[in-house]
Amino acid sequence: MSTLFHRAWFYVALAIVPFQLAAANPALQAGRVKQIIAHRGASTERPECTLAAVRRAIDVGTTAVEVDVRTSADGQLFILHDATLDRTTDGKGAANQLTLAELQKFDAGSWFHQKFKGERIPSLREALEECVGKVDILLDLKEQGDVYDRRVADSVKKHGDPARTIVGVRSVAQAKRFRALLPGARQWGLIPNPDSIEPFAKVGVEIIRLWPRWIAADDKLIARVAMAGAKLHLNGTNGSPNEVARLLKHTPFSLSSDDPNRLVFTLKAFLEERPPLADADGVVEKHIWIPMRDGTRLSAWVYFPNAFSKSKGAWPCVFEQRYAFRRNLSTRRDMARMAREGFVTALVSFRGAQRSEGKWVGYRALQWGKLRDGYDACEWFAKQKWCTGKVGTFGASQGGYSQNYLAVTRPPHLVCQYMVDTGLSLFREGYRIGGATKPNRFKGMDANCRVPAHNRVLLAEWFRHPTYDDYWRDEDCTLHFDQMNVPCMTIGSWYDFMNQGSIGSFVGRQHKGGAESRGRQQLLIGPWLHGRRNKGNRVAEMQYPENAAWDVHAHMVRWFKHHLKGQANGAMNDPAVRYYVMGAVGEPNAPGNTWRTAKDWPPAAQPTPMYLQTSGGLSLESAPNRTGGTSYLSDPLNPMSIPARGFPGARDARAFEKQKEVLTFTTAPLKKPVEWTGRVQAELFISSTARDTDFIVRISDVYPDGRSILIIDYPLRARYREGFEKEVLLEPGKVHKLTWPIGWLSQIFNKGHRIRVTIASTGAPYFEPNPQTGKPLTIEFPADAQKAINTIHHNHLHQSRIIAPVATK
Repeated sequence: MSTLFHRAWFYVALAIVPFQLAAANPALQAGRVKQIIAHRGASTERPECTLAAVRRAIDVGTTAVEVDVRTSADGQLFILHDATLDRTTDGKGAANQLTLAELQKFDAGSWFHQKFKGERIPSLREALEECVGKVDILLDLKEQGDVYDRRVADSVKKHGDPARTIVGVRSVAQAKRFRALLPGARQWGLIPNPDSIEPFAKVGVEIIRLWPRWIAADDKLIARVAMAGAKLHLNGTNGSPNEVARLLKHTPFSLSSDDPNRLVFTLKAFLEERPPLADADGVVEKHIWIPMRDGTRLSAWVYFPNAFSKSKGAWPCVFEQRYAFRRNLSTRRDMARMAREGFVTALVSFRGAQRSEGKWVGYRALQWGKLRDGYDACEWFAKQKWCTGKVGTFGASQGGYSQNYLAVTRPPHLVCQYMVDTGLSLFREGYRIGGATKPNRFKGMDANCRVPAHNRVLLAEWFRHPTYDDYWRDEDCTLHFDQMNVPCMTIGSWYDFMNQGSIGSFVGRQHKGGAESRGRQQLLIGPWLHGRRNKGNRVAEMQYPENAAWDVHAHMVRWFKHHLKGQANGAMNDPAVRYYVMGAVGEPNAPGNTWRTAKDWPPAAQPTPMYLQTSGGLSLESAPNRTGGTSYLSDPLNPMSIPARGFPGARDARAFEKQKEVLTFTTAPLKKPVEWTGRVQAELFISSTARDTDFIVRISDVYPDGRSILIIDYPLRARYREGFEKEVLLEPGKVHKLTWPIGWLSQIFNKGHRIRVTIASTGAPYFEPNPQTGKPLTIEFPADAQKAINTIHHNHLHQSRIIAPVATK
C-alpha cells in the first residue's frame, strides 16, 4: 500500500473516528502517551533493525527506537529481528553461528525492496551511537545469561547514554541483573504471559508490555498493571486512527508501531481535537479553514474575545504562521490570554504542514512568488465581519521568518509586526549555517508535514543548489527591505545564532525600509536563549539579576494596542535600541548586567585583534615566531561531541573543550574588566590534508573557578571561504586565509576572568560533520568520508586572530 494511499485513507478515517469514539475521548488520551516507539525501527518504510530504520524513526518524531540485540559467533553484539534471520543470512545457518564480519557481508535490505539492497546488519555500538543525543533506545534483549547481559551493559556505558536507554528484560532474574549493571536505565518488561505482571513490577520494572490479544481475553489486565505500580505499553501495527483509538481506550504510557511515521501523525491529529480550555474566561476557540488564491486551504485555530458569543462586535486581528504543532496547552492558554486583551488571535499552519492542505514547500509559499500564503491569510482576516480591518502579526523563529516574508508582499491591511528571534536568509541562517549543511536536522521536518515525503523532495531540491544562487536569492529578505513598510518590534537574544537575523532585520528596515518603516523600528536584545516566551532571568546555567527578565506578552499587548487600537500608551516613544550588557553572575559588584539604550546599532567599538599563541594563549601581542601552528585530527566518522540540538550557550563548555581534537586559546586573568559590544570576527590561517573541512570558533567567558561559559560560536565550511556564491576547494598542505563573523555579543569580562577562543572541526550532533572528501555534499552521509589533519597557523607570517569589538566610552 503506497504512502499516498495511506494518507488519503487516513483523512477519510479521521473524519469518522471522532464521532465513533467520542465517548473514549482519544484527544485527551493521546496527550497522556509519553513514549512513541518505533517497533524494530521503521519496518514498513525501511528494512527493520538497520541503521536506515533507526534514522527514519528519529526523523519522523518517535521518542524511542526498538532494536533486537543478538550475539555473533565471535561474541559481538548486533541488531537483527527474528523474522529476518534466515533471509539475511542466505539460509546458511543461525546468526549466532557467524561472526559479525561474516554477518555484515549479507544484505539486510533487499528482501524488503530492491531499493534497499546494500543495507547491512549493524552492530549494537552503531545503533547506540546513532541514537545518542537524539532519541531513547529500547533494547529488546534475549535471555542468554550473565555474560550477554554484561556485554550489553558495557556497550551502553561506552557508546550510549544509560539515562536514555530502556532495557527490555525477559525475566525477573534479568531485571535484577540489569538493576545492578545499569541502575540509571529504565526497564521494560517483555513478559512471557499475563501471570508475570506482578513479579516483574515487584522487582522495579517500570513499564509492562501487554499484547492487545491478551487484553481482549482478559479485560482486568489493565487494572492489574496499574495496581502493581507499573506503566502500560501496548503494541500496535499500522498506526491507523481506528487502531490507535482502540489502544488509547486503555490509557497507555507508551505505544509502538511498525509504521511509526503514521503513529506519530495519528496522535497529532487526535491532539488537535483537544477538549475546550477549562480556564478560557469566555474566549471562544474555533478551527477554521482559510482559502488561498489557488484554492488550497490553510488550517488555523482562532481565539475570539470573550464578547464574541454575545455580540456582533469586531476586533483587530493578530496572527502567527508556523509549521510546528500548535495545540499544546501552554500555547492555547497564551493565545486565549491575548484574545482576552481584545484581539482576534490566530495560529495558521504553513501550506502542507500539520492539517493544512497543499504540498509542503517550506517557506517558499509565503514569499513574493506565485503563491503568497501570508498575504492571502492577512487579507482574508481583514475582510471578516468580526475584524476591524486592522491586522498585526507576531511570532518567533519560524514565526519571525514568515513575518519578514509577509512584509515584502505589502498586504494593504497589515499595520504592524512583532518579531522574536527572527531570520532573513534561509541560506545563511537556516538551511546553511556558515555553509555547513544539516540534513539530519531537516529530515526531522517530516514530522511536521501532512505528507512527509514532500519534505524529502524539498531537501533534495536544496542539495541541488549548493551555492548562493538565484534559488536562494528568491528566499532572501535582505534584497527587499525597500518593500517592507510597517513598524516592527524586534527582540533578539545574545545566546542565539539567529541573533544576526534579528539585528539585520532591524537595521535593514530602519534604514532601507519604506516610508512607514524607516525610523519606526525598535530593537531589544537580552541575555536569553532562542525561543518565544522564555525571556526570563534564569538562562541555562546562568542566574542573571531579575532585571534581565522581559515580559514579552505585556509588551506585545502594549505594542498592538497602540498600533491596532490607537491607544496613546507611548509605545513609539521608547528608544530605538535597548540592549542588555551581560556581566559575571554570582559575583557581587561585578560590572555589567544592566540595560543600555542607543539611537542605532551597533554602538561605537574599537576593532581589536587578539592573536592565537603557540602556547595556547590569547594575547593582544602578535605571535613573534616566523613559524608555528597547532595541528589536530578531524575525523567525521568519530567526531568530537556536542550533544545538543540547539545552541548550548550560557552553559559550561569544558566538556567539549577537554576533548582530544579541540583547541583552546585563553588569555591570562584580566587585570581589569573588558567590555566587548558588537560583532566578533575570526581571521584564521589554516591548512589541511583534505580538500574541504569545517572550522568552528567559539567564544567563552572563563570564570575563576574554571567554568567556561559559552557565549557565541559559528562554523565556516572551507569551500565557501571566498563567498557563498561559489565553491573553492582547498589545496592540501597550502595555507589559506579564512575570515568570517562569529556572532554578536555585549559582555563585560570581569577582572580575574579569562577570555577563551575554542577551535575544532567537528562537534556532533549539533554540527553535522563534513565528509571532507571535497565531493558534492549529499543528504545521506557518504561511506567514503575521510580523516584529515588540520592546522591552525599562528606565527609572524600567518597571524591567526579574532577581532574583538572593544567598547569605547
